[in-house]
Amino acid sequence: MTTISKIRLGVVGAGRIAPHHLRAAVNNGFVLDSICARENSQRAQILGSEFGFREVCKTFDEFLAQQVDAYLVLTETSVQVSIASRLLEKDKPILIEKPVSVSPDEIKSLLEKDKQGKIVVGYNRRNLSSTKRLKSELNNLEILNFQIKVPELASNTNPSAEEIRYMILENSVHVFDLAFFLFGKPKTWSIKSLNSDSKMFTRNIELNYRNGRIGSILVTVGVPDNWSISVFTPGNRFVLSPLEVFSHYDKIDSVAATNERPNKLYIPKISQDWNPDIEDLTFKAGFYAQMRDFRTFVISNARPQTLGSLSEAQFVVSFAQAILESD
Repeated sequence: MTTISKIRLGVVGAGRIAPHHLRAAVNNGFVLDSICARENSQRAQILGSEFGFREVCKTFDEFLAQQVDAYLVLTETSVQVSIASRLLEKDKPILIEKPVSVSPDEIKSLLEKDKQGKIVVGYNRRNLSSTKRLKSELNNLEILNFQIKVPELASNTNPSAEEIRYMILENSVHVFDLAFFLFGKPKTWSIKSLNSDSKMFTRNIELNYRNGRIGSILVTVGVPDNWSISVFTPGNRFVLSPLEVFSHYDKIDSVAATNERPNKLYIPKISQDWNPDIEDLTFKAGFYAQMRDFRTFVISNARPQTLGSLSEAQFVVSFAQAILESD
């Protein structure tokens, strides 16, 4: 257990998402100690100067020699497992950005090495204030049905197979994880797709649960839409659309027909106004809370539910692989 008030953080990776993590880390009391990226990375030098790192390491071996209390891994997916495997030798808590790997077997091998449970996985959508509000509502519901939409490459109607694979395994996993975080792992699922002659990538996944709940996930490519989650239960509909915005509908307003519009309209009515937490407006949504929970993990060695586990990451990637392999 770490008892120090200032936690020295070592960071591996300096890509475009890194500044969002670093701002959240600093504002949660982490001390940015050392950073390493590709050998002699200019980007690491820039972030090192901007955020005041004590040391910008030229090599990974030099980075491993630094004395820190925790690690943050923000590298490209292809090297996350190899980097995390070496960091485990330092016996410090590690936060890795999703998906860890696009191979369930690689994640399993890392899980087998992580005997002490030092690794947690970052899925920042778990930490959205909208997600927290929806999850609190779900705790009071027994009967429900949910529908999730996962549109990818919304402006690309002719993507390559490799582009689709990348988006499903590296991006859609955010929403798949959120589905399992909110509703649990399904007992069974089935995947349906358009016939093989269709030029449109579409997968409809039907999920069944032991508690009687049912749900569906619609994955599309080249369709102009937002990621969204809708929950249906007697007298209420809860919606995240986009995921960062929570809405609760509990009534229907009717608008009488007119000479110009002969049909009566029925319009769902929002129960009450909702506003996101200030942290989701000040930082990239979900990142502040994620680093706050990582700090809790570093100090207590107890994983908050909002941080993913390697076994959960393995399940999510297996699910994504199944979607790609279906036809």
